[in-house]
Parts: sequence; C-alpha cells; structure tokens
Amino acid sequence: MSKYYTSQFVWKKIDENRAVRYFCFFDLSSKKYAVQNAEFFYLPINSQRLLEADVNGIELFIDTSPLERCNWFDELLEAVADHDLVFSL
Repeated sequence: MSKYYTSQFVWKKIDENRAVRYFCFFDLSSKKYAVQNAEFFYLPINSQRLLEADVNGIELFIDTSPLERCNWFDELLEAVADHDLVFSL
C-alpha cells in the first residue's frame, strides 16, 4: 500500500434528527477502501461542529497512518460495514 489516498465521505441518515458521516480512504496503489473514522451530527448543526469534525479527521490522518489505523477492503461498503461492526454502530 502507498502513501497516496483519495478521500470521500459516506453518509448514513440515522433518523429525522441524526446522521453519521464516515471519513473513507481509497489507497491508490492497492485499490482498497477503509473507513478512518465516523462523526455524528445532530440537528441543529452549527459551523463549529462541522469544523471540529473536519479537524478531527485531518488530525487522525496525520497522527497515525491509515495503514495502521484502518482495516482495508475491496469494496467501500465492506469497509463501512466493518467500521460499524468494530464500533457497534
């Protein structure tokens, strides 16, 4: 696996007032997917909460390599399902 990744968010609506945002990586060398972390949002959402979630994702990436932090999968939804299982979401 490489040092180069693309990132994307996957969203899941929990109910009419809550959602979870998964911060996902795609490894450009191995062509595998991982979920680094998930952030929960509750209505009403303010800009400070969104900023905190973004900063947290970046700090986690810099602090510990996704190669060490994450489980990697061939499919994006497999990575999301694994994250849910590991963290009992």
